[in-house]
Amino acid sequence: MILNIENQTKIELDFSPLEEIYVKAEQIKLLPKDYTLDLCLCDSEFICRQNKEFRGLEQKTDILSFELSSNYGSLLICLEYLRDRSGKKGLAQDLHSVFAHGVCHLAGYDHFTDEQKKTMQTKELALLQADE
Repeated sequence: MILNIENQTKIELDFSPLEEIYVKAEQIKLLPKDYTLDLCLCDSEFICRQNKEFRGLEQKTDILSFELSSNYGSLLICLEYLRDRSGKKGLAQDLHSVFAHGVCHLAGYDHFTDEQKKTMQTKELALLQADE
């Protein structure tokens, strides 16, 4: 498994917990061993442009996920959005949760129905156990 992290912001954080969550995704068989994930940590302006282009929504969001093939995906996470939402003290934990959420999307989980939400939340919690 390969995790490529690109931080396009000036916000500095320890990203090793994200690597632990990613390894846990393979351990609990959410993602295959040969999976490659590109993670881009971006600002509000960038995610707004991407959200408009790919979803037709002219607004910022916390995360966008793109399943590019069965063993390759991409996540965009807006660190500015998370910082504004959770504050500096909660930023790292919010990032871990949003990352786990994105990994679950790439694994094929969604949250349109209550049943789907419960299943996805269970998978997210399993991933975040590596974050303790």
